[in-house]
Amino acid sequence: MIGNKRSNDAESETKRRFSIRGLLTDENAVSPVIGVILMVAITVILAAVIGAFVLELGNQPQETTPNAQFSFDHSDGNLTITHEGGDGVDAEQLSFASSNATWNDADHWNDGSLDQSVSGDRVTAGDSVSGAFGDEDDLRLVWTAESNDSTSTLARFNT
Repeated sequence: MIGNKRSNDAESETKRRFSIRGLLTDENAVSPVIGVILMVAITVILAAVIGAFVLELGNQPQETTPNAQFSFDHSDGNLTITHEGGDGVDAEQLSFASSNATWNDADHWNDGSLDQSVSGDRVTAGDSVSGAFGDEDDLRLVWTAESNDSTSTLARFNT
């Protein structure tokens, strides 16, 4: 009898578990599984947010270097740089790097220490700047991004 009762209990438990009603009311192991799934989801989302901030993926893209062409005319101890074409560039973003003190002291294209023809605050095609320049000097026309985090040499003059 005892063996038969155990068999009936096991049989009824099996029927209860595999019946629709039994599946809907049986809550064994549901809570731990859902807990693990939620913890994994929270961890993945948290890792993505922290990774985006650490890698600075939310920042604006960097300013691109302008595509501008410049020509150099060196005669009688004077150097003239002319913007020949391409992108216009803010004059405050153009500076000179030179072994020549006259040009090296000129912080920007339009700072007033050099002779210039600039239409407004932007250097566009036809604008020029000129000043004394020796035969042994080198000059680089340097563009600096507005955020001051990058520079690029737009043109170079070597005697």
